[in-house]
This record gives sequence, C-alpha cells and structure tokens, in this order.
Amino acid sequence: MREFSIKPNHSLSRDGTMKVIWVTVLVLGLFALRFAMMGFWLVIPFLVIDFLAVAVAFYSIRKKCSVYESVKIDSQQLQIFHHEAKRSKSWAFDLHWVKLDLQQHEHPWQPSRLLVGSHGKWIEFAGFLTNEERASLSLELKHAINEQRHHA
Repeated sequence: MREFSIKPNHSLSRDGTMKVIWVTVLVLGLFALRFAMMGFWLVIPFLVIDFLAVAVAFYSIRKKCSVYESVKIDSQQLQIFHHEAKRSKSWAFDLHWVKLDLQQHEHPWQPSRLLVGSHGKWIEFAGFLTNEERASLSLELKHAINEQRHHA
C-alpha cells in the first residue's frame, strides 16, 4: 500500500502569525497614540478597522492552509480523502479501471488540473499545488498505480 499526503505550502507558523499580529497592534497603537496626541483622535477608529482587516486576512489564510488531501493506493482501489476544518470528503476508485489525467492549460500562467476518474466519474484534487508539483505528483501516482496493478 502506498500513501501520499498533499498539503498546501504555508511558510508562517501559528506562533509566527501571532508575532506578526502583535507587531501590527504595536505599530498601529503607536500611530494611534501619536495622532491622538496631535489632536487627530478620529484616526483611531480607522486604525482599529485596519487592524481588524489584517486579523481577518490572517485568519482566512490560516483556515485555507488547514486543508489537506491524502491518496491511498492498495491492490484493490485508489482512495482520495479531502480534509477541511469541519468536514471531510472521500472517493474510492477501482484500481484496475482508474485513470489519471493531468490537463495543462493552453496559457502557461493558468494552473493545470489533476483529475482522477473511472466510468465517467471524475474529480479534481491537489488544486493548491503549483503546476510543477502537480506534474511531479501525477508521475508518482501513475508509477504507484502501475506498481500496485502488477502486484495484484
């Protein structure tokens, strides 16, 4: 049995995120204090709105980076599991009928699509990978599928 874990790249850890948010609070707080001392107290609500926008952006990025997928290939089937924060999905395909299709877009700046399917049922996965990572994963999956087919 072969298993592949597919995760998006997120370079900032949870601790790093908190440090960035606290630095943002400190910088915006200093600006707010300086402007309030100059008599421009009306700047403070806008700086609070700026901070909330930054916090919401970081929360959204953290949530999006919590998505991951796993692919399991055994002698009978290929299974794909898609995990998100509060829900998970899974698909299973008979290994002897499964097909893998890497669709390159005609424009190089557009992302490719990695599809797996059988009998007219196709799903796209690994959408958060780069084109090069998707191509590499496609080759590894094809090799693993062929390997498992020959062992069966």
